[in-house]
Amino acid sequence: MRRALFATLFLSLILLTASCGKSTITAANKPLGITITYTPTTPEQFEIAVDDGVHITKNQDTIKWKVKYVSPGPGKATVMIDDFRFGSEKNPFGNGSQDKNQFKFEPDPGGTDEKDTEKASKPGDFKYKITITLPDGRVLIVDPVVISDN
Repeated sequence: MRRALFATLFLSLILLTASCGKSTITAANKPLGITITYTPTTPEQFEIAVDDGVHITKNQDTIKWKVKYVSPGPGKATVMIDDFRFGSEKNPFGNGSQDKNQFKFEPDPGGTDEKDTEKASKPGDFKYKITITLPDGRVLIVDPVVISDN
C-alpha cells in the first residue's frame, strides 16, 4: 500500500513539475543567416545569400540574425535590416517601434555579426529590406521575406 501511494505521489510531482515547466519555456531564437560575398574580379561580383524565410510564432519566437561578410580586402561592410512590411502592417517585432525593428551590423571581412529581435507582436508574411554599404561607399539592396504566424 505504501509503495502504491509513494508511486502515485511521485507521479503527481512529475506531472506538476512538467506542467509548471510549460509556462516558463522561453521562445525559440531561430537563426536567419545572410552572407555577402565580394569577389574583386573584372567585372566585380557580389553574391548575397539569404536563408529561406523562417516561420515565427506571434508572442513566442524571436530571430537571431547572423550577418557574414566575405571579402579578400580590408574594411567593414555596413548591413542594415529594416523596413518590415506586410500590407498596411509594419514593424512586427517588440512594441512595433522603428528602433525595435531596425538592425545594424558591421562584420569584419570573414567575420559574422549577430543580433536578436524581440518577440514577434504581429502575424503576417513580412518583407524586409537589407541595405549593404560596402567599404567604398557603394550600396546594394535586397528584399527577402520573414514569415510570422498568429
